[in-house]
Amino acid sequence: MHEPVAPRHQLIPPQWDTPTPPPGFGPPVPPGGTGPSGGGGGRRRRNALLTVLAVLLAAGLGTGGWLIARDGSRTGSESGPAARDDSPLPEHRASAGIAWTKPARQAPEQAPAPGTWFTDEAVVKTQPDEVVAHDLATGKKRWGVPLQGRVCGTSVESAAGRAAVQHGDECRSLTVVDLEEGKRLWTRQLTDPDDPERFEAGEVAVTENTVGIASLSGWSVYRIDDRKRLHGSSPTSECGAKGMRGGEQLVVTGYCDNLGSSEVWVYDPKTGKPDWTWDVPGDLEALKIPSTSPLVVALGREETGEVEFLMHLEGEGRKPVRIDMKRQARYICSDQNALCPGIVVSDDAVYVQGESHSSAGDGGATVNSVLAHDLKTGAAVWVGEPEDKRELVLAGTVDGDFVGYEPPTGEKGGALLRYDRKTGKRTVYERHPAQTSEQEIGLAEDALPVLHRGMFFLAAQEVTSEAPEEETASPLVAAFR
Repeated sequence: MHEPVAPRHQLIPPQWDTPTPPPGFGPPVPPGGTGPSGGGGGRRRRNALLTVLAVLLAAGLGTGGWLIARDGSRTGSESGPAARDDSPLPEHRASAGIAWTKPARQAPEQAPAPGTWFTDEAVVKTQPDEVVAHDLATGKKRWGVPLQGRVCGTSVESAAGRAAVQHGDECRSLTVVDLEEGKRLWTRQLTDPDDPERFEAGEVAVTENTVGIASLSGWSVYRIDDRKRLHGSSPTSECGAKGMRGGEQLVVTGYCDNLGSSEVWVYDPKTGKPDWTWDVPGDLEALKIPSTSPLVVALGREETGEVEFLMHLEGEGRKPVRIDMKRQARYICSDQNALCPGIVVSDDAVYVQGESHSSAGDGGATVNSVLAHDLKTGAAVWVGEPEDKRELVLAGTVDGDFVGYEPPTGEKGGALLRYDRKTGKRTVYERHPAQTSEQEIGLAEDALPVLHRGMFFLAAQEVTSEAPEEETASPLVAAFR
C-alpha cells in the first residue's frame, strides 16, 4: 500500500488579466506544465467508476453504534446539498408522514434529474427539461424555468442563490439559474474542439460568482456577472481537468500528462483567481471531491474506481489529514456527477456508508453500517448500525449529529436514525407510518434522501420513461412532516 507523503503546495501562476482564450478549453498552468488540455488527455482517462455506492466493513452492536474513539467532538448544523438558512419551517415531528409529493414530467426515455437545491421558501429540482420550484410547506409550484433539451448534469451545491445546469440533446448548453427569482440568468454554448457537434456530460460547479464545467470534452470556468471565460483547457496543452465542485470555494481535480501527476487546484469563489495547488502523492489520483468546505478529496486509482484514502486538505502549506479506507470503501464516489452520495462531511467528522451484506440469520435481508472518522486526526470514532434488518443511507447531519435513512419495507415505514456525534449512540429522529410504506417505497426508489433544516425529502435522481396510463407518474420530490 502506498504511503502518502506531505504535499508539495504550489501557487498557480495568475491568469486573471490575460486575454480570454478562444473557444476550446484549458486550466491554470501548474508549475512545470506547458498549459492545460481537455480533449485528448481527458478522453484517455475516462472515468471508470462503477455505479455502486458501497463500502465499509460491517461491524457494530444492536444498540446502534460501538465506540472506537471518543475525541471527535464537533459542532455544526444540518448538512446536505444546500446551504443553511434561518427562515421558519414547520416544527419537526418525530412521527412524520408524507406531507406532499410532486410527479415528474415524463420523458420519452429514462432521463437524469440530479439537481436538488433550497431557498428560504422552496425546494428546487431539475426535471428532464425544466428547473422547477415547489413551496416547502405546501408543495405548490412556485416557478419553472424551461430548458432546451434534456438535463445532462447540474451543480451539486447552490451558491449565492444560483445553480448551474448542463443540458441540450448534445449536452452543449450551460445555463445559470437564479433560484431566488426563478429565472434564467444566461445560457452559454459549450464547444469541444475534437467534436464540435456535441459536448460530453460532466461535473458542474457554481460558487459565489463563478461557474465551471469539467468533462471529457474539456473544461472551463466562467465569471457569472459578465460571462467572461477565466480558465480552461486548449487542444495543444498537456494539463486538463477531470472534475470539479463548488460551494464556498471552487476546487478542480486536474492532471498533467507530461508530468504524470494528479493535482488539486483551488480557486477563489468570488474572483475565480487561482489560489493554491496540492500534488496528489505517488501513483494515486484524485477521483472525486466529497466536500469543498471542509475540503475533502477522495484518492484512488481510476482503473478500479476504488477509493483508498480520503484526504482532508486544511489549506496551503498544511499537512493533510489522511483517512485510510482500507477494506471499508470501494465505490462510494461513483455518482456520474460531482456528488459523493456515500460520504457526508461535517465541520469535524466524515461519515462513510458501508457495504451492503446479508444479515446474520436472515439471508433474504441486506444491511450495512456507517463509520465515523475524526476530521482532525483521521481516526475512526464509532460504527453505527441500522435499527432493523435494513440498509442505512446517508441523509445529512442535524445539530452536529449524523442522520441516516432506513428505507421502508412492505410492512414498515421508513425512519431517520440519529447518531450522537461523539459516541455513535442511536436514537430515532423521525419515524414514518406503516400505512404509507408502499407509497414510500415507490418514492424512495432511485431517490436521494435529503435532510434540510429538520425537514426530510426524497429527491429523484432520474425520471423513468413514459409509463402506461394505468401506472402512476414517476415521482420527482416528496416532503415529510
